[in-house]
Amino acid sequence: MNFIQDYLAERGRAPGCSDADGPATCVMLTPRFHASRQVVFLVLPGDRSDPSIVAKVPRWPAAACSARREARNLTAIETRWGAVPTGVPRHLALDTFRGWPVAVQTALVGRALDQATLRRAPDEWCAAVGSWLTGLRPPGPPGDGGTGSRSAEVFARLVEPPLGRLAEAFGATGSEAELLRRTRDLVEPLRGAGLPLVVEHGDFSPPNVMRLRDDTIGAVDWELAEVEGLPATDLFFFLTTVAFARRRATRTGDQVHAFERAFFGPAAWAGPHAARYAERIGLGREWLTPLFVATWPRYVAGLLERHGATTPETLDWLRGNRYVALWRYAVTHAETALLSAGIPPSQASASSDRPRRRGEVDP
Repeated sequence: MNFIQDYLAERGRAPGCSDADGPATCVMLTPRFHASRQVVFLVLPGDRSDPSIVAKVPRWPAAACSARREARNLTAIETRWGAVPTGVPRHLALDTFRGWPVAVQTALVGRALDQATLRRAPDEWCAAVGSWLTGLRPPGPPGDGGTGSRSAEVFARLVEPPLGRLAEAFGATGSEAELLRRTRDLVEPLRGAGLPLVVEHGDFSPPNVMRLRDDTIGAVDWELAEVEGLPATDLFFFLTTVAFARRRATRTGDQVHAFERAFFGPAAWAGPHAARYAERIGLGREWLTPLFVATWPRYVAGLLERHGATTPETLDWLRGNRYVALWRYAVTHAETALLSAGIPPSQASASSDRPRRRGEVDP
């Protein structure tokens, strides 16, 4: 038996599995990307072909914080909403087994939105994902940035720390120091923006984004989530993935070109999707560009954190990472980012007000 089967055997039947289901079986997944910190176990009850729960175990002891952080985030999301939002896993347990943390959550059943799927209908998937993200504003009292000290707190919590981590890692000289200086100038207006806050995933691209069995959108891997996070950044990240798929871009240079075609200049095809999202959540379009610029250093700082110790080898790897290239391009060409593209407000309102049929996406 594997680690999780031993865990289930010792703890009793798996959460979400009835006694009638029979013994649970496990499928182990080991993500291959560089910053992956967890091994994922899909638990299938009895003879069923679909998993009922997912268990996550860190790959090495120092990565134990990943399992705990995801469990904490999913719990906070459910607490803030009073229920689990559609398309988000529910946290079931955070346990320790043989000295290792084990995070258990409900499984989402579907398929990742891979590049081939996105390429066949890019606008439809962008619209469907945009609609799903629009719904991730916490209910209850307005969770917005407000004005004055509240806006400054949001900026200090969500924008300044990642920039500080990158400044410490790269040092005070060199091209990255200048890149950070220009970035700070471009995102500074967000300090007093009074932004509407949303549940922010933090790594919103396939394979984390899924088409569920009922044709709705879902997302897994909430380790980097913010329950009251910045708006639009998850959408920008997903639109970038679609840009890569549309151009079949696998090399950094081609990916930067696809990024340019998506977000910059009057023909930027991602502009209408961003404008529609902004109107639906009450976000002024003047904040789209600084939020767009902030997206990339925040993600790069997350890569650095997940990688572990900051060594010369780590920094060399990071400098060659595609997201550093996108960040640099976004800062260098910020004056043309998203500013020339958009959709008439009447069109956005019409598309958002009409009830949808099951499985329908925006035109």
